[in-house]
Amino acid sequence: MDSGVLTPEEFEAQKANLLAGGSGPVPSPVAPSEPGGPMPPNYMVQAILATLFCCMPVGIVAIIKSSAVATAYNSQGYQAALTASEEAKKWVNIAVLGAFLVGALYFLLGLGGVLSL
Repeated sequence: MDSGVLTPEEFEAQKANLLAGGSGPVPSPVAPSEPGGPMPPNYMVQAILATLFCCMPVGIVAIIKSSAVATAYNSQGYQAALTASEEAKKWVNIAVLGAFLVGALYFLLGLGGVLSL
């Protein structure tokens, strides 16, 4: 029965065939860990940038949520990682939106003369 997964020797043979001018795809020698797919994005870069430039308390929550994506993927599977990824994205968006709203409020109060610098 062919499972569709190549042994390392078969993989190397197909790779050598392709490099020698053969045709056909080179399949991965390792099957995916779960049928759900690859690990979802963790939004770590966005969380760090939101922490540095937007709203630090909410950005820290975003960093914690984004670091949970890989942990969930490795221990609980694709669906748990997808949920953690959506949570991370939500907290990054909250940090960016919060910074925008605070900046807009500060600008409007400054225009109105309430804040005198």
